[in-house]
Amino acid sequence: MKKILFSIIALLLFMGIANASTLNKVVLADTDVTFEIKTKTDGNGTIKAEKEMAISGEQIKITATPNKGFVLNEIKVTDSEGNVITYKNNTFVMPASSVLVEATFTPTNPKTGDIAVLWITLLAIGSAYILLTQKRKLDFLK
Repeated sequence: MKKILFSIIALLLFMGIANASTLNKVVLADTDVTFEIKTKTDGNGTIKAEKEMAISGEQIKITATPNKGFVLNEIKVTDSEGNVITYKNNTFVMPASSVLVEATFTPTNPKTGDIAVLWITLLAIGSAYILLTQKRKLDFLK
């Protein structure tokens, strides 16, 4: 296939129909350049990309799995220069460079399995304390 392509290009160059600029565009279009997809975690779960290599413009699906006692905190995708790549609905579009996909995980509350419940409980206790303290001050002034 490539021999035929180069023969056609050589003929076009010889006939003056093509120039060196056209040659570069045709050769680059014939070769799909692939880029590496690396993954990294904080050790509290796993992160997997559906591929290890991809071409620019390809949609890549990511799967993050927390270890027991952890929940996914964040997924961050950056290109080879450290620029953040938009990540949405467990996918990102592969840029024209290698990428690093990083996942961080947060511990859960061992009794409830939900860190939000812990924060709500602390907020409720703090609010109740403030209300009781204020009521005592008001009773004292009477």
